[in-house]
Amino acid sequence: MSEELLNTNDEKKSIPSEIVKNLELEVPHLFDYLVRMTGSISRAKETTEEVLSLMKKVKKEVPYSEIRVALYSLARKLNKSYWNRYTEKLVNNGFTGDKPKEALLKLESLLGKLEGEDREKIILKYRLSFEDSQIAKVMNLPEPLSMDLGSTLEELGVVDPTAIKKIPNHPVPAVTLYQTEALSEVMLSFETKKKGLGILWGVALTAFIALGIGLVYFISK
Repeated sequence: MSEELLNTNDEKKSIPSEIVKNLELEVPHLFDYLVRMTGSISRAKETTEEVLSLMKKVKKEVPYSEIRVALYSLARKLNKSYWNRYTEKLVNNGFTGDKPKEALLKLESLLGKLEGEDREKIILKYRLSFEDSQIAKVMNLPEPLSMDLGSTLEELGVVDPTAIKKIPNHPVPAVTLYQTEALSEVMLSFETKKKGLGILWGVALTAFIALGIGLVYFISK
């Protein structure tokens, strides 16, 4: 699906601004998903930037729900050799405050110990709110997808699955690709305006000097 959305033939057509906005909002969740499945902060950061760069090529007018599925599917494909790592020893710096909620800390630890496929299903369903059919597409599994996670949730000691969503995301360590590009555009615009202002001052100064020379010449006459 991700390949179908990446239409590189029509270079003149730009990515819809609404898609850019939605992708920016997705960054913390995509990054967290990658950290929880690869066990690597650096790999998650690199993949997030790479996927965002590729998603810039989306030119088609399609529902964002489809783009979102393609986004996570592509991120997954780029990490085949890193996938399903155990992450129970990974520190989540998203927990802030002197006394983080012990129940969430325990849930965080148990989630990291789960087998990769079960962990991924729970993350996609309860943290990222994907439908079962969407999860099948992201994970490249046959449909209809069997999502009997009752025993897994019981193993986690979870009565209310919505508690899983309350675990804080692993914080993104740096600005995103789009934010960096936006900053570059602002700086370029500033430099252009600054150069334009410098040219105007130069023209004004030249005119002033010419006027002064003219006055001196007129007086001396």
